[in-house]
Amino acid sequence: MVDARPAGLTAAGPRSKAALIRRLRRVEGQVQGLQKMVATERDREEILVLIAQVRGALHGVAALVLQTQLVEGAKASLLADDPVDRDRIVANILRLLKSWAT
Repeated sequence: MVDARPAGLTAAGPRSKAALIRRLRRVEGQVQGLQKMVATERDREEILVLIAQVRGALHGVAALVLQTQLVEGAKASLLADDPVDRDRIVANILRLLKSWAT
């Protein structure tokens, strides 16, 4: 039986993991900036612009994680000998895609 659970981000390689960590640190800095903007009562339009940037940055992180998960799932489904395993893995991939499509 093939294990369809995520192999972790390291399965994407150390460069991908490092890229994700860099992106998350950037998001962390943006969120800290948001906190300061709110505390100092900055213009709401500026705050909304930064919120949109944070949302976009998080979407980029999610896209990289999703890509890794989909590739790993596709590989696992191709390697699965048992049709039940294959179907379960494909169902998992579809569930994940549906959750991100909404």
